[in-house]
Amino acid sequence: MKSICLINPPSPWLISDRVMIPIGLLTVASECREIGFKVSFVDLSGGAEWEFPEADYYGISFVTPQVEIVKEIMKKLYGKIIIAGGIHATALPREVFAMGFHAVVAGDARKAMQDIFERGIGYNFKTPNWSPFYKLSHSEAHTWPAYDLIDMESYISNTGVTEYLGKGKREINIMASRGCSHHCAYCTNFKGPVRQRSVEDVLDGVRLLEYKYHVNQIHFIDDNLLINREWLYALCDGMKDLGISWHCLGRADQLDHDKVVRMVLSGCTGIDFGIETASNRLLKVIKKGTKIAKMHQGIIHAWEAGLKIRCQMMVGLPSEREEDIEMSRKFIESNNEMVAKWGIHIFIPFPSCDIYQNNADYDYEITNRDFSTYQTIGKPGEWEYIHDNAVYKTRLNTLLEAAGNKNIYVND
Repeated sequence: MKSICLINPPSPWLISDRVMIPIGLLTVASECREIGFKVSFVDLSGGAEWEFPEADYYGISFVTPQVEIVKEIMKKLYGKIIIAGGIHATALPREVFAMGFHAVVAGDARKAMQDIFERGIGYNFKTPNWSPFYKLSHSEAHTWPAYDLIDMESYISNTGVTEYLGKGKREINIMASRGCSHHCAYCTNFKGPVRQRSVEDVLDGVRLLEYKYHVNQIHFIDDNLLINREWLYALCDGMKDLGISWHCLGRADQLDHDKVVRMVLSGCTGIDFGIETASNRLLKVIKKGTKIAKMHQGIIHAWEAGLKIRCQMMVGLPSEREEDIEMSRKFIESNNEMVAKWGIHIFIPFPSCDIYQNNADYDYEITNRDFSTYQTIGKPGEWEYIHDNAVYKTRLNTLLEAAGNKNIYVND
C-alpha cells in the first residue's frame, strides 16, 4: 500500500494556532484514504515536536507566512518525495515548485492525488500538477475531515478570540461550502465556484462532532454562509432541531430581517462581517460590490436580532486617502454600540489576491516580498506589522483608538 504523510506547519506568530482545526488538510487526508493511501498526519501546531514517520510521499499544505518554516521542514525531509499544496501553492505554483518540491497541487487536491496514487511522480516532473476546482459529487460531499488524525481535544475549547460569543464552549470549526460568489480584490481565498454540501450532509457532520467529541458550538468558517436563502433556511431548521449554538461569517449587505430571525431562532449567536472600509470610493476600488449604507443596514439587522457582531476593517488599501480613514473612524465610532468586537489590520497583498496578481491595475507598488512578514494578526506585544510605513501605522492607530477596548485582541 502506498503511504503519504501530510504535514500541518505551525503558525508561531498567532496567539494560538490551535484555535481552528486544519480543515483543508484533514479533508485531503480523508480523500487520500478513500483513494487507497495509508495516511499519517503530523500536526506541528501548538509547538509540537518535528518528528516525521516513514512514508512514500510527504504533503505539506501552507499559507504565505509559513514559507520560511516550510523550507526548514523540507530540510528535515531531504531525499524524500515532497508535494506542496494549499493557498500559497495555488497562487504561485511555479515559484513553489522552484523551492524544491517534486509536485505542486494547485486547487482541489482529490484529482491530483488520485493521479499521483495511480502513476506516481517522475523525477523529470517540470510543471505543477493542476487540479482544477470542481463541483462536489454526492460521494465527495460526504468526505469529512479525518478528525481521528489530530488531537481534537487540544482544539476544542481553545476558542481564543471568539470567547466573547460564549466562554466555556466546546467549539469546532467546520465548512459547509467552498468558494464565494464575489471576487473582492483584496481577498486571500482562491476564487472558484460556490459548492455547497447538502444540508443533511452538514447536519450529519455536526451530529458526528456532537456525539464523538461532545461539541456544543459550531463555527462555520465558509467565506459567506448567506449566499443561498433556501439552503440557509434549511440549515437553520436543522440546527434548531439539534439545539447547538453556532456562529458564522457573512456579507453584511446580504443579511436582512427574515434571514437573521431564522438564524437566531436556530441557535446562531454571532456573525463576522468584512466591512474593510467606510469609503464608497475605496469599496469600488477593491471590488467589494456594495456600498457602506447597505452594510450598515446589515449591522443594524444583526444587532436588533441580538447577534454579537465582529467587523473587520483595513488600512493601507490601494489609493487610500486621509479622508477615507476619517470615514472609517466615524463609522467605527457611530457603530461601536452595536459591534461587540472590531478586527482592524493593515492590508497585506497576499499572492492569492487580485491586487498582488495585477498590482499595476491598482497603481499599488509591492515593495516587500519577504513572505515571512506577511501576517495580518499576531501575538500582542510580540509581533510587528509588515509595513515600516509610518503613515499606515498612524492610520491603524487612529482606527484602533476609535475601537477602544472592543479591539478583538484586547481581553475583556
